[in-house]
Amino acid sequence: MLGKKFLVALAALSVFNFSNINFDENIMSVSKVYAEANYEIAEQKFKEGLDLYFQGDYKGAIKKYTEAINAYPDSANVYYNRGMCYQVLQNYSQAFADYDKAIELNPNFADVYSNRGMIYSDLGKFDDAIADYNKAISLNPNYYNAYFNLGNAYRYLQDYQNAIPYFTKAIQIDPNRYHAYVNRAICYQEIGENAKSEADLTKARQLGYEE
Repeated sequence: MLGKKFLVALAALSVFNFSNINFDENIMSVSKVYAEANYEIAEQKFKEGLDLYFQGDYKGAIKKYTEAINAYPDSANVYYNRGMCYQVLQNYSQAFADYDKAIELNPNFADVYSNRGMIYSDLGKFDDAIADYNKAISLNPNYYNAYFNLGNAYRYLQDYQNAIPYFTKAIQIDPNRYHAYVNRAICYQEIGENAKSEADLTKARQLGYEE
């Protein structure tokens, strides 16, 4: 039997990207040099923050991301990554603020909607979560995390019939992750489809799932 509290939180990392920045050719040379210097500082601070994130030092990463923002405040990726740190630390108000700013700077940033949806789910605001997951999918129709998280939202609403197709879509996108198989197995179990549930569990075990 599977525990109903099983949940795998998936948070996709972004990469720091200033490739679309074009400095105005009419800016005075001294201003352009200053802007480019700030760009380099922000990029370095972002990389330092990312290293700390992977080390599990989320507070240290926040400090570095904040320094990057202070040097160059117009990168959605920095706000997104700092928001992830706040999310891991369950400082949801700050995470919301950073995700909202990232969306303001880049309205087509699918990862942000998916991660913000996870916070809504944690807070029991499933209608808002579902809206964010659907927005992420509209921006990236092959986004595994968004389908997986959308399936979870319906699962927590005990709407297992609606959850199953989203886990199935996640599996179609990436059949080598066991998480969607496990959660789909829970749904099948809840609706009495025991053979399908066991089949999914068998596949999940083959992919490394340990009960």
